[in-house]
Amino acid sequence: MGEFQVSGSELKKLVNVMRKQPISFAFNPAKKIDDDYFGLHRTKPAKTIGREAKDEGEGDKYAFGTAKVEGKILSLTCERVIPSLAKKLKRYLKSQKVMLNVEVLDASGNVLESDIEDLPDDAEMEEEAESVEEASPKGKVAKRVFLIERWKKIPGELNVQLGVLNREIASKVPQEDPDDFCKGVEEWFAKLVEELQSDLNDAIDTSINAGDDTYSAVSDVIRKGLRPRIANDQVVALFKKGSLLQGNAFEDAFTKAFDEIEAALTA
Repeated sequence: MGEFQVSGSELKKLVNVMRKQPISFAFNPAKKIDDDYFGLHRTKPAKTIGREAKDEGEGDKYAFGTAKVEGKILSLTCERVIPSLAKKLKRYLKSQKVMLNVEVLDASGNVLESDIEDLPDDAEMEEEAESVEEASPKGKVAKRVFLIERWKKIPGELNVQLGVLNREIASKVPQEDPDDFCKGVEEWFAKLVEELQSDLNDAIDTSINAGDDTYSAVSDVIRKGLRPRIANDQVVALFKKGSLLQGNAFEDAFTKAFDEIEAALTA
């Protein structure tokens, strides 16, 4: 069994994690449901799980990306997709007593396919979902939890754009190795996220020590430190000038997070 492969009670626990935040997934369907590979991880890049799905799975096709759950729908935003992904993954989920519909999206959020039906109520899962909601923190604690959890989503959002980049390189620059090129970009952004998180954590501690419920130190470090750092990052600037990706895809992943954090802190 692979390191990231999940089933049974572990899968059900991660379903509730996906109700709160997207996490990385990979899927490699086999001829027999019992041999399907389904991997999930909260922090590992989707491509890492995808490599394991390719190596450990019995099928010759695999998909990976990010997954989240809303209500009774598991939404997959794919960096790599396979035919009939929704149907095949839903079949596996049912075998694990996880009653969820499945929809498959591309990196832009367009629905590629879905397997949606009226599903019977699952008392256990509904109870777990309610407990997750009831356990949600309130007030200033909620703000702190939100900004930490929101920051954790950035790597997954960057990975979606890395998937797009991989396909664009293969199409537009065939002489380049897209996997090797994207690995370098991934490592660059992983280090950048880590460095910025250190500044963010310091600002959180400053606000807590000052008893500041509005986390003004966090807002200040985002406005004066993190935003300029991203805007002036040499790799971000390189892609802004280039034609491989539309718009400012990598910068937007950060600025969207900054916008949402600042809005939550001032609410």
